Amino acid sequence: MIKELLIKLVIFFVLLIILDRGIGYFLEKIYFSQNHGYYYRTTYVFEKATPDILILGASKASHHYVSNMIIDSLQESCLNAGEDGYFILYQEATLRCMLKRKYFPKLLLLDLNDDEFEKNTYKTEDRLSILLPYYHRHPEIRDIVELKSPYEKYKVMSCLYTFNTVLLPALSGTLDLNNRKLVEQKSAGYVPLNEKWSGTFKKIESHGQTLDSIRIKAFEEIIKLTRENNISLVVVVSPAYKIYNRGYNPTTEVLQKISQKNKIQFWNYINDTTYLNNKQYFKDVRHMNDDGAIIFTANIISKIKTLPGFQNLAVKTVAEPIK
Repeated sequence: MIKELLIKLVIFFVLLIILDRGIGYFLEKIYFSQNHGYYYRTTYVFEKATPDILILGASKASHHYVSNMIIDSLQESCLNAGEDGYFILYQEATLRCMLKRKYFPKLLLLDLNDDEFEKNTYKTEDRLSILLPYYHRHPEIRDIVELKSPYEKYKVMSCLYTFNTVLLPALSGTLDLNNRKLVEQKSAGYVPLNEKWSGTFKKIESHGQTLDSIRIKAFEEIIKLTRENNISLVVVVSPAYKIYNRGYNPTTEVLQKISQKNKIQFWNYINDTTYLNNKQYFKDVRHMNDDGAIIFTANIISKIKTLPGFQNLAVKTVAEPIK
């Protein structure tokens, strides 16, 4: 009786593994057949993109930097690889994947949120699910993915777990039913916001906030990787429509300290009145609209032109579209 039960259990688990592998293989093929869309952007940046100027960050990056203005003004290829809702750990993973394939941008603009390091602001580890499809293809990011939970290295043994949330978006990205591919190519990653903010300043109290050492370590690792690979790094906290009580912001304080220690550029716009005095530049308290992004990008371009290697610009390839 026990022997028969054990045989049945073995057969059950063998069939389960076969089913998992079979469906997982199907989902993987669909996922990596995408040619546009949200998830395709990640694959393209991880495995193909080679711009001279690379922009990394979360939603403020994707909505605040007009890539084509940078391309036209600097005559350097540029890609805005900002991803809405994904923060410093995702950016570290992105850089690792790019460096692994021997791609070294001339300039990396790293846009960080003004509350990037505050422990209670984002559940950063929970948002690492976007990296699951790349766990086996990119061993260089496995330790980052495993921050998601203590059991992640065991969960990813299941192909269904790795791809279970991406089927419908992947089908959309493969079929391109809304004809979005050409639009994405032309924007070079920039995603404009057109609404205008009608609210008031958001007042923030940051005293007593606990900072996340894992995120700070990720920032220090990005600095280390760029230095080792001779990549110019500029760290930016782009504008937001908020005021910090008593002018204190713990994230920018840490960014300033670490940047000075490592002698890298840190451009902090969090209290810049050019933007704070112009509500019409914003879509909400965190994001600028297209009007604000154009003004901001022009300012960024003027600063880039003062950096070594950009003062005597040669005419080069004009674009780095999402292909």
